[in-house]
Amino acid sequence: MKIKNLMWLFFLVISKISLADFFDRAGSYYQIDPDYLRVIARQESNFNPHAKKIKMVHLI
Repeated sequence: MKIKNLMWLFFLVISKISLADFFDRAGSYYQIDPDYLRVIARQESNFNPHAKKIKMVHLI
């Protein structure tokens, strides 16, 4: 059980590092502050890569 928890922790840390690297690379490529990209990703999807836009219906 302890090894399983350590493996999950390892993958969590690796995924966070990869995500940070992605924002740094994209920011550098597009000449945008990586922190700005992180804020947008957090606001729009909470860093969920499977998030989908939900159409809002406006009632009159």
